Amino acid sequence: MKVFGAAALVVAVLAAPAFAQTANDDMRCLIVSNGMGPQAKDEPSRNFAASTAAFYMGRISDLQPAAITAALRHEDKPISGPESMKILEACAVRAKAANDRFVTLAKQTLGVK
Repeated sequence: MKVFGAAALVVAVLAAPAFAQTANDDMRCLIVSNGMGPQAKDEPSRNFAASTAAFYMGRISDLQPAAITAALRHEDKPISGPESMKILEACAVRAKAANDRFVTLAKQTLGVK
């Protein structure tokens, strides 16, 4: 279980080279997942949005304040409900792929089958 808990701490580091997303892309994913989570109709959907938001919070956590401010300003247009769902799904696919890579590497490193 420690392997999966550690994933939350380092998955963003492992994912950074694999996904050449911009800070704007990461900010959009964070905003959409944070915005949609509380509106979700059921607990699994809220958890899904929250875990996606946590991933993207990790991705932007090392950015300089000016980069975060610029990314926030870039996302100044409203996003429609259908568009936000498409964005959340795409963001979640990237987050899941990064987590899957981490779990595979951790298992290989630790000799877990």
